[in-house]
Amino acid sequence: MKFATHFGNRNLHTVLIALLVTALVLMVSWKSQASSAPGPSDVPLRFGSNEFKPMIYKENGVVKGLQMVLRDQLMAEADMPYTDRFYTQISRLYHELALGKGSVDAWIAADIPSLAKLGIPVRPTIFLPIRLHIFGLGGTKPTPVETLEINALITVIGYKFAGIPGKLKQRLPKMRILTAPTHISAFKMLQARRAPYVIDYFTPAVYVVNKLHMENVTSTEISRHVVVLYVSRNNPDAEVLAARLSRAAERLIARREVGHTEQSVIEGERGK
Repeated sequence: MKFATHFGNRNLHTVLIALLVTALVLMVSWKSQASSAPGPSDVPLRFGSNEFKPMIYKENGVVKGLQMVLRDQLMAEADMPYTDRFYTQISRLYHELALGKGSVDAWIAADIPSLAKLGIPVRPTIFLPIRLHIFGLGGTKPTPVETLEINALITVIGYKFAGIPGKLKQRLPKMRILTAPTHISAFKMLQARRAPYVIDYFTPAVYVVNKLHMENVTSTEISRHVVVLYVSRNNPDAEVLAARLSRAAERLIARREVGHTEQSVIEGERGK
């Protein structure tokens, strides 16, 4: 009986050791699998962008421009990989976001309430602001929007321009709104006197004016908007990604590694 008891205790001890070893092996295996599984910052962000020369454009299959240089700095600081998805028209990008499609994880745009419904704005921002202007020909500077009296206005497809064209249409019901497919097409329409004014953002407009060698172009500023990076709310890790990018922006600003000016972009493009 004593021998049997001794033998039974030894068996129990062996079983307990075996169970402990098995548990340790499973724990190590689980940790290894968990560490090898991609986290929010390991999966490349699908970055949506659209034609906005000279700030954003595509050349030889590569997305370029000063805003993209700043984007690259931010992503490198955050140690986050990304891939580019380029749209020739911004309306297609917003259409996909509004439908809840997961084809875009992040993009750069004006910091306005309507876009905050689609994405989480990353603050502080390192990107250049955009200024909205009305452009005309003939040396006469356009009057402020509140007093502008026109029969036609040229816009660019996909841009709401802070709702200004719609507000003008309400005040001037007979005004025609002509839509151009691109920024350069809009100013070619102005050259052809299709309408007396174009509404467009200042930087791409000046780029186009220089490229077309247009003279006697004048403008009046309507509004100015801060530009931010948005993380799509369609991404399940949006909050985590936005917080990571925000900390990266804070570090870049603290080290003063960003600080380009809009004028430097314009002057650089004039020299090309």
